[in-house]
Amino acid sequence: MATLRQLVSSVDVQLQQLSPDSKIPSIQLYMWGMWLVNKYKSYQAKTVETGSYLTVFPAVAVTATATAAVDIVQAEKYSVLPQSILDLEGDRGIDYISYIRNQNTAATVTITRAGYDATVIHSLHGMVTGDRVVIAGAVETEYNGIKVITKSNDNEYSYKVYTSPASPATGTITALVVPNIDVGIAIRFTRTTPNKAVILQYSPYEEPSAANPYWYRHGNYIGYLGLDEETISYVEMGLLTSFDPFDPHDIDDNLDILTEYADEIFKDMVELGRFGLLIPEENFNDGSGEMSGSGVPQGRVTSVNKSVNNMFDNQQE
Repeated sequence: MATLRQLVSSVDVQLQQLSPDSKIPSIQLYMWGMWLVNKYKSYQAKTVETGSYLTVFPAVAVTATATAAVDIVQAEKYSVLPQSILDLEGDRGIDYISYIRNQNTAATVTITRAGYDATVIHSLHGMVTGDRVVIAGAVETEYNGIKVITKSNDNEYSYKVYTSPASPATGTITALVVPNIDVGIAIRFTRTTPNKAVILQYSPYEEPSAANPYWYRHGNYIGYLGLDEETISYVEMGLLTSFDPFDPHDIDDNLDILTEYADEIFKDMVELGRFGLLIPEENFNDGSGEMSGSGVPQGRVTSVNKSVNNMFDNQQE
């Protein structure tokens, strides 16, 4: 699979061959690339029935009390989408959301580091090597996140940190054990809309409950129905993610797109570049400022109505 860096580099080489004396700024090529990748990812999601391009987020935090910004239908709990997704009909950018009942609660822990190993003191954690834990609250953010642990004993485990944060970690640090799917029964949410969610409670066959939960989307918020009696800290989401130009991205990550679509993206970027090379340099605005006055077209726009009126006056004469 191609990466964004490879794609932009290939297009840049092609454009340099077409016009050695001119150059499209790299940032412009990256913006075109992200826009076109999102476009073809949408095509792909509509035409290819596969989970190969699904991004799974195993522990998306759930907030217990919905705010006014989220609470369209008085959802008891909600999450924020962890990454921008494809806006497809029927919210198909969200492939699934599930949760496990009777979840663990977060425990307060301490963390120290030696080399690349972060050691966590976590009393009676109940995990084995290979289990996952969500670390949160460390001031040194390199410690935070979903970590795969190596068990040392019943009260201690470690995970890898490939940077050099201060040791010991500071802040109010918590660890939340993420159970494997075979530890509990994963319950899938059913999609609804804010409008339909209002009337679900009146149907004995569709009423939201812990065994029959629903989700709905409001912008970047996901509201949950049926969990008012459940203690739930996280859900798992399977998402069809997209590029958000305002978010940082690793340009060396695979684009998760079909080869034929990657070829089409390359062709479209070259065509955009060829058009860009035709624009006089003094008329080009790379976004860093305003164009100079000499680069702004000075021609007057003649009113069509005026021309018609003149023709009418001439006919009267």
